[in-house]
Amino acid sequence: MKKHTNFYETIKEAEMRLLNTIVLYEGKPYYVLAIDNHRHDGIFRIYLDDLSHPEGSVLSRFHDIPYEWV
Repeated sequence: MKKHTNFYETIKEAEMRLLNTIVLYEGKPYYVLAIDNHRHDGIFRIYLDDLSHPEGSVLSRFHDIPYEWV
């Protein structure tokens, strides 16, 4: 099996499999908001919304996702 810098071969594959899903990270549930390669170093960055936050998800606390690229 070929090793990739990222778990997925391309950013499109990572988006297809992870975008708008819920993942566990360090035992806590997170909603996958976006996947980007904005630093152009070949490493994908995944932007997560903490679903265990006491005030609810960021999408319910704000009218839009509070990130510059949106």
